[in-house]
Amino acid sequence: MKNLSLVYGLRLVPKESLKSTRNGEAILKDGSEKHVTLHVIEGSVEQIKNQFQHSVDAFFELLPAEYGEENPRQKPDGDPYSEI
Repeated sequence: MKNLSLVYGLRLVPKESLKSTRNGEAILKDGSEKHVTLHVIEGSVEQIKNQFQHSVDAFFELLPAEYGEENPRQKPDGDPYSEI
């Protein structure tokens, strides 16, 4: 089984504000640049797929309410880091 490395980054920005991307940055139409943290997952394809899915799920669980659906794990005070 071959070991591989997946390098990825995630950042949400309003669709209408994104101009372009480059080297770990999102360039917005207003001229500002937002850093996109890059992450690395290493292992077999199956291990990477499993860990990546967990990472993406965790990313969306930590989103503030203003980005969309309510987070069932957030406390009523909006603290995404505390379990209910």
